[in-house]
Amino acid sequence: MLFSNRTELIKNIYDKGKTYPHLRFNLIKLITLAKNPGCIPPTDDERCMQIAMTARQMSGCISRQVGAVVVNDDGYGVGIGWNDSPAGLPSCSLRTGKELVDSLDQTIFSDFELNEKFVQHIKNNYYVDKPFCFKRELPSVLNKPENQMAEFTRALHAEENAIFQALRNTGNDLEGATLYTTDETCTLCGKKAFQLGVKRIVYIDEYPGVAISQTIMAGKRDIKVEKFEGVIGSAYFRLFTTLLPENELIQLYL
Repeated sequence: MLFSNRTELIKNIYDKGKTYPHLRFNLIKLITLAKNPGCIPPTDDERCMQIAMTARQMSGCISRQVGAVVVNDDGYGVGIGWNDSPAGLPSCSLRTGKELVDSLDQTIFSDFELNEKFVQHIKNNYYVDKPFCFKRELPSVLNKPENQMAEFTRALHAEENAIFQALRNTGNDLEGATLYTTDETCTLCGKKAFQLGVKRIVYIDEYPGVAISQTIMAGKRDIKVEKFEGVIGSAYFRLFTTLLPENELIQLYL
């Protein structure tokens, strides 16, 4: 179930006795927080996913913004990432089609983008002061199906950036870690998580593909993949922020 513009998600778990205790508990929690904001602290999943939601706002991708957080087996965040171009390269949101055609700046555009065929394509189809998506334009230039061009995106995925940061911070594998991501992981990121020993993946939006069934659910490694449940987004602040400091609320009832 979904409430308040994607800010509250509750899994409707079927119960044989048809008492639906899980659904009932979470509805009571939501109503209680609405009446008395801050009376219940966020869960670990809510806290970590809210960080991922915040991280995705830093993405410079104009196609899909994704945020991710890696939490070690002790519950500490060790890596935060969002999908964006590699370090030293400008985000897609900061480059325009008109800029490519007029300036041919080698510090902003790649050698491939500066070749005559690609420049002519942009000039004919996207000569405007707006950012263009390289992955979306590439199939037309190469005359290939769009579904074969996924690997040619300029951006590193949010999970990749979070994992790389986590490895730099920990200096070893991620055995027992949890990966929180605003979008279900793709096959490439799923394989990295599997290889590094991630034990749990939590996501919000579903992503088309077979990453979970083919890559994650394989072999003897027991990796849990769960759709996120809880309060996120703007509702996180509305529902978990008390109207008054707790000591002042206590004084009201003395």
